[in-house]
Amino acid sequence: MEPKLQGELLQLYDDKLKGVFQSLETKRRKLYGYYTAIALTALAGLLPFIFFHAIYPFLFLILVAGPLLILLIVRLRQKMLAYRRDYKQGVVGAVVKATDPSWRYDPEGCLSEEEYLDSGLFPDTHTYYKGDDLITGRIEKTDFRCSEVYAASRAQTGEKVSDYAVFKGLLFHADFNKYFSGKTYVWPVLPGGNGGSGLPVFGARDKDTRVVKLEDPEFNKRFIVSSTDEAEARYLLTPDMMRAILRIPRLYAGRPVYLSFVNNRVYCAIRYTTNLFEPDYYYPHRGYDDVLLLHYMIELNAALVHELKLNTRIWSKQ
Repeated sequence: MEPKLQGELLQLYDDKLKGVFQSLETKRRKLYGYYTAIALTALAGLLPFIFFHAIYPFLFLILVAGPLLILLIVRLRQKMLAYRRDYKQGVVGAVVKATDPSWRYDPEGCLSEEEYLDSGLFPDTHTYYKGDDLITGRIEKTDFRCSEVYAASRAQTGEKVSDYAVFKGLLFHADFNKYFSGKTYVWPVLPGGNGGSGLPVFGARDKDTRVVKLEDPEFNKRFIVSSTDEAEARYLLTPDMMRAILRIPRLYAGRPVYLSFVNNRVYCAIRYTTNLFEPDYYYPHRGYDDVLLLHYMIELNAALVHELKLNTRIWSKQ
């Protein structure tokens, strides 16, 4: 991180966010009162019925404890939503503005399902799609859109029905600096293998693509490239571009990174197992450390644009 930006983030924390975190901590502690009240109400309703097995304790459970329990749960849910809203508006929004004042942040917005499918990175097998924390803007000549995305599919084994994540993490796409007409995909080589077919277990199944072997041995060891046009894939994945793509997982603790070049845009998906911009309801915030972590996640947009040199326009692409 640039010293100037680090100083600006520290100034932002000292001047504004320290007070916001203190206010949030007061609200977070009040949630424990609801947890306690819910537990005691449930206990008060169940114990007489368990020990006495009489009609009157049962009526108490139905007429008094039950409605009170529902009321407390509804109130807790409202308080948690308000706490989440205050965190996103007061903390995440402030860090986005500190990173780049021109960027727009929508806590409840996300990349559309159409954008997710346009990437071609994941199969159209999901039954559930949602997302949040949409960040949009421009970095010099390059427009971008990024949000957290969760797509899940439902599987049934006998009578057991379970959901599994097709993709959970950050999805980013931006205007690419070259014109192209085909589709090129860059898949990570996963520790457990890629299903034996040379393509990822979860990924586009475009029958018109073919695996492309490039000249960089390290890149071929870490990624699988498939494309509808081998010559175009080599045009897009120059030696500098391959080195940049190899650096991206290192920036994000070795997490699986997927890229596609589709419709004159580059898509990048980074898998995560946790929610990235959510407050912790059970543990205190870590203050400035949380601010740095948020900036690290938000800075993904600029990091990708700079690493992939998207502002270096080629010929007529302006």
